[in-house]
Amino acid sequence: MGYLGKIIQMWGFARSFWMYRSNPLRRKRLAGIYSRFIGAGDLCFDIGSHIGSHLSIFLALGARVVALEPHPGCARIIRALYGQNPRAIILEKAVSDAAGVQILQISTLSPTLSTLDRNWIRTVGKDKNFSGERWDVSVPAETTTLDLLVKEYGRPVFCKIDVEGAEFRVLQGLSVPLASLSFEYISAAIEPALAAVDRLSALGTYEYNWIPGEGNPFQSAEWIGPEKMKSILQALSKGRGSGDVYARLEKNRKW
Repeated sequence: MGYLGKIIQMWGFARSFWMYRSNPLRRKRLAGIYSRFIGAGDLCFDIGSHIGSHLSIFLALGARVVALEPHPGCARIIRALYGQNPRAIILEKAVSDAAGVQILQISTLSPTLSTLDRNWIRTVGKDKNFSGERWDVSVPAETTTLDLLVKEYGRPVFCKIDVEGAEFRVLQGLSVPLASLSFEYISAAIEPALAAVDRLSALGTYEYNWIPGEGNPFQSAEWIGPEKMKSILQALSKGRGSGDVYARLEKNRKW
């Protein structure tokens, strides 16, 4: 990488820190949301840890966290920040439907948009909100699966999935239901989120809620079934940004 490339990379990381770690009120709200699922000593998976903004909240709640991040620069950052924490295991890997090696498409300017899914890039590239984005670097990334992680570390009480269009692929590598989890939706490419709901329905009886953006309240006063969640996601595909779908097994309700 040349001098200009390094400057762009540094700017990309600085932009990510500003976007995801500079707002203490948003972080407090996120902690309030996660505390409904996570208690001290609980095991969590952070799939797509990026620069560790959610990892830091999980640790602050007293959880044990397995964090996975395939972007080499982001992985260096979270190892530097949390690598000495005895409750954090940080793996420079992606999670997918099979263990092996896949190609990670990296956006130097917006590292949070790095993805394994070329189809997702083509889809969001048609949206005006992504018109200035470029995926300008490709690197091999080691992959694992949720099943392999569960086998090695145990079944988490909560799993956060933020993998830019590869959510369904991540859940294809899971054969046992998890108590609770979240996955990202992006209105410009809603199909992965719809497929993720279907995949969870094949694993267990889940109920759902959703949050636009980060740190906002749940949008439904009552948790809803999969078909209603899919209808809402389809409506959200009409240019309404991004957010997270939360799912919990009905039999494991905590609140």
